[in-house]
Amino acid sequence: FPGDIREICKHFSGRLPTEAEIKQIFEKKAMICNNLLECGEPLLQDRRYLYTCGDALQDDLYNYCLHFATGETHLADCDDYASAFLVE
Repeated sequence: FPGDIREICKHFSGRLPTEAEIKQIFEKKAMICNNLLECGEPLLQDRRYLYTCGDALQDDLYNYCLHFATGETHLADCDDYASAFLVE
């Protein structure tokens, strides 16, 4: 889950997207899903996707998410479902 995702990111030298990056992904969601469909890959789901606010302390306290059904920002607790992108 979010804590584990952050550890996985570190292990593979990845990172979570910033708020601006996750919003760009959201804006291009239809195009990305079309490309994924053509490749036979799972589509982006209408769920909360974790991103970093850019402040390590705040990221430790809160799980910042962008909901891909609405485009709204949410603070998720450990009971909420979140998906994650690993960005090189």
